[in-house]
Amino acid sequence: MHYNADPDFVMHYCIQETALSPLVRRMTFSTEHGEGVMCLLELWTGVQVWTIDFHVPQLPIRPTGDYHYLKLNFCTGGRCEVPLPAGYIYIDQGTLSVDVNPPVGVMLCPGGCYQGLEMAVDLEMCGGNVALLDYGIDLSTAPARLANRSGSFLSKVSASWEQRARQLMVHIDQADLDLAAYRFLTLELLRLLDTGKETSGQLAPIFLTRGQRAAALKASEAMSEDLRCQIGLPQLAELAGVSPASLKKYFSQVYGVPISVYLRTMRMARAKELLSSTALRISDIADAVGYENQGKFGAAFRRETGVTPLEYRRLYRIDKKPRGRKL
Repeated sequence: MHYNADPDFVMHYCIQETALSPLVRRMTFSTEHGEGVMCLLELWTGVQVWTIDFHVPQLPIRPTGDYHYLKLNFCTGGRCEVPLPAGYIYIDQGTLSVDVNPPVGVMLCPGGCYQGLEMAVDLEMCGGNVALLDYGIDLSTAPARLANRSGSFLSKVSASWEQRARQLMVHIDQADLDLAAYRFLTLELLRLLDTGKETSGQLAPIFLTRGQRAAALKASEAMSEDLRCQIGLPQLAELAGVSPASLKKYFSQVYGVPISVYLRTMRMARAKELLSSTALRISDIADAVGYENQGKFGAAFRRETGVTPLEYRRLYRIDKKPRGRKL
């Protein structure tokens, strides 16, 4: 791959690599904060494509030496941060990012999950790849074409292009094609993009500065420290060092949802975890995730999941044996 693993990543993440076929490698990792899977293959020297299914807030990454890569990132689920020289932007489902900007130390997945198809092209190694040129695809021109767009092009794609991209993802995950077939499907996607007919044109994304981004992340951190706390918008804004109105704006731009929705999602996720992996009483779980009584928790949980907390426990209990009551 074009990224070297950060030493902290190697130290704290449990990484396993499995060969699904002579072409496709499956890489899995887990941390105390989540887990993820990547299925990767090399199409030509200097051209790699992979699928991503991450359920973790962020991953440390760092570029190798001089950065001369073209990246295509198509989001099929969740949300992903794209750092640009002018600030930060965020892509969600159905958005394609094409850029030549180096990573900045972490891959941030606001909301804690991201699924997508990615491609990395080493422009020094394959900018003039004959096979690509035969299809009218000259990737070496990408930096010049992106120069007046802060090095990045963002667009929504057509339904037909998205369908083809998802089909390629399935074949990569299943490792069921030969190299020629993988190359054909990828070339088809690139060629369709090059015509300009499969995209909606450059989006006008909202940029966040480093400080605005930091305010949103600070608010998220404060809420997640203890879900019992009933921290309000004024207190969050004070902690983040911005006005309440500004915090609401920055937060929704980073995470894609209002603060109240984000907090409810965190509470429900924690409740599901406690219901499936502990023998805690429902009242204790309600308290642990910030609800003043079991009734309000139960009603909120049912609205979110369609089942009661007890029904969820019966359906998804991991270990039927009683466990301790420690949170």
